[in-house]
Amino acid sequence: MSRHERWAVAAVALMLIAGAAIFLYAPTDYLQGPVQRIFYLHVSSAIAAYGCFAVVLVGGIIYLRNESLVADRFARAGALVGLVFTTVTLVMGMMWAKPIWGSYWTWDPRLTSTLVL
Repeated sequence: MSRHERWAVAAVALMLIAGAAIFLYAPTDYLQGPVQRIFYLHVSSAIAAYGCFAVVLVGGIIYLRNESLVADRFARAGALVGLVFTTVTLVMGMMWAKPIWGSYWTWDPRLTSTLVL
């Protein structure tokens, strides 16, 4: 097993432990009930999406300055992963919004601009 595979196995194991902690360890919110547990995935996905798009920004700047193909590849990879995390953020937000707000979507400018992103 290569070094990268060991890191991937460790990352998956830690994610499974964190997922178990959401359902087994974290207390249930008084007002929202078990629906609040969706936020543990929703917020972390949003933070990861911001991180991915920061990689796109840095990679794009380095590419424009040095014409480095490696920086361009990092930026493209960050964009693809950022798209996945943004989609997860929107879907988890809709799953939370239905029982709390009574609808899956509100046409709030922040939500709509994230969807357009």
